[in-house]
Amino acid sequence: MKKYRMLIAYLVISLIVPLGKSFSQSEINDPKVLVNAIGNGDVMQVKQLLQSGADPNVRHLDYTPLIAAVGATKKIVGQSTSTYRTSRGRMIDGRYVEEEVIDESSIVHDETTAEGDVSIEMIQLLLNAGADVNFKNGPQGATALHLAAATDKRKVVKVLLEAGINIDAQLVNGETALILASSRGFSAVVQDLIDSGADIDKRTTQGYSALMYAAMNGFIAVARTLTMAGVDVSVKNNDGLTALSLALNEGHETIVALLEDL
Repeated sequence: MKKYRMLIAYLVISLIVPLGKSFSQSEINDPKVLVNAIGNGDVMQVKQLLQSGADPNVRHLDYTPLIAAVGATKKIVGQSTSTYRTSRGRMIDGRYVEEEVIDESSIVHDETTAEGDVSIEMIQLLLNAGADVNFKNGPQGATALHLAAATDKRKVVKVLLEAGINIDAQLVNGETALILASSRGFSAVVQDLIDSGADIDKRTTQGYSALMYAAMNGFIAVARTLTMAGVDVSVKNNDGLTALSLALNEGHETIVALLEDL
C-alpha cells in the first residue's frame, strides 16, 4: 500500500511539475533554439539553455536574444513545431519601423497556447547572463531600448535603463528612443526617458526633433511634456520648418496654441 501511495504521489507531481528538457550541445550552440524559447515565452527553457552555456549575445537573423525578448509578444505552440512572432525594425522612407518576423523550427513543445506581453523575467535572465544591453540590431542600429520605446513597453524601458543602456543611442537616421516614443504618442515612456536624462533636443539626420514629430502627429500630451522639460521650440528641420510650422501644416490647433504661448 505504501509503494502504491508513493507511485500515485510521483504521478501527481509529474503532472504538476514539468521536467526540464535536456539539450544537446548542438542545440545549445544553435542560436535559433534560444531565440525560439524566448519567442515562445518559455522562461524555463531559456534558463536551462543559459545555464548550459548558451551565448546570450549570439545573433539569429539580425538580432540577439535580448532584442527578441523585447519584441516577443505572442506564443503559439504545436505538437511538432513552435512559431514565434517578434518585431524587427527596418528603414522605410527614411523612418525606422517595426515589422513582424515569423520563424518556425522543428523543436517539439507541449505547453498550451498562451498570449501575453514580453517577459521581464526573461530579459533579466539574459542581462544576468551577460547579454550586451547596448547591442545594435542590424543595419538600422536599433538597440533594445529603441524597440521598447517604439512599442510602448514602459516596464521594459525601465529595466533596460537600470541595466545601463545608452539612453541617447541613435539609429542610422538619427532617431533616439525619445524621438521614437514621441512620434508614436507614448507620453508615459516619453516622461520616463526625460526623467532618466534623455537629450530632449536630439535630432534626426533630416533635422526632426521629438517635439517636431509630436507636433506633426498631433500628440498634445507629448508636446506638453517636452515643452515643460524645456525643449528648444525654435529649431528648424532640414526643410526650414519648426515644430509650430509642422503643427500649423497639419491643422493641430491645440498644439499650435501651446507653442504660440511659449
